[in-house]
Amino acid sequence: MHESALFGPRMCNIYFFAIALWAASALLPSFAHSQTAAPNLINAGYEYYPSTKLQDIESVDGSADSTPESEIKLDAFRIQGQLPLLVAPSTVILPQLEYTRINVSPRNVAADEVNTLNSEDYSLNALILRTLLIRGFNQRWSGVFGAGVGLASDFSGDLDLDDVVVTATAMALYTLRSGFSLGFGIGYDRRTGQLLPLPNISINWRPSDNWALRGFMPANFEVAYRAAERVSLVTWAALDGERYHLDEDKNEVENLDLAYSVVKLCPSVVVRLGESIHLRTSGCAIAGRRFELFVGDDSAVEGGLAATWMASVDLWLGPDPWKLSSQRQSPISNPKAAAAEDSE
Repeated sequence: MHESALFGPRMCNIYFFAIALWAASALLPSFAHSQTAAPNLINAGYEYYPSTKLQDIESVDGSADSTPESEIKLDAFRIQGQLPLLVAPSTVILPQLEYTRINVSPRNVAADEVNTLNSEDYSLNALILRTLLIRGFNQRWSGVFGAGVGLASDFSGDLDLDDVVVTATAMALYTLRSGFSLGFGIGYDRRTGQLLPLPNISINWRPSDNWALRGFMPANFEVAYRAAERVSLVTWAALDGERYHLDEDKNEVENLDLAYSVVKLCPSVVVRLGESIHLRTSGCAIAGRRFELFVGDDSAVEGGLAATWMASVDLWLGPDPWKLSSQRQSPISNPKAAAAEDSE
């Protein structure tokens, strides 16, 4: 086998575009990349959390601020669009736009108890534009570089620089063998509420035609089993969150941010309704939800919500991840066929 035959112009396009599809999906927000191993052109999702008690509330002076009756109910809506662009035989650019809205409904929370978590309903919004650059270097190595900018706010007042958020990612991907890739890198986002970079580890393993293991830790991890041609059973876990700037006039506090994060463990069923239409329903155990109020860079109040469940439904338009996985493996797993195709 000659490297030029395996890695000629035509197979370069197929191989790197397939690698880019996986790499892009791994670096997208958790609600999207836990659904499928392929980046979707359009996807939308809804999450419902029942009313749950506040717990472990502490202010900066260490005093407890919650009451047994204090509860908060949440639901969340997300919509996302993206378009992979093959700009060179070994380079893909993926622009992506995502909007998230979390509706917060406090119950029996006194205004002086936890400053912004008063009896008024409000929403937390994030609108983020991201771009990923995926570059292949050879048969084994590729790199992923990403940056994003957007807004994270309650959108109650005029927008300013305090509402602006940025994200960044850099990762090296290595293909150990057909159907098994690992990646290591560093990323900066605010899903934990802290303004610090985090180490990232990615894995993409297809041990058989009907099993797949995928993850981009610490953001998400999933195990998928293809039970039938159009039905997959997927168990996924995710760490999701953001840090939102809150309106100064409404809350009577300057430079006020609310950091919110949630850990999910979700059995789900994914059904392919058409050639490119997919529906996922999930019932999740919520292992932990934390929030923290910041005034400037200083923590003022922190606490959590009691363990609960969450139900979600997601609908997306995109390629079948099982077919994509098979195509992704072909240049390396069958080099003779690849060389023959490239020589045509």
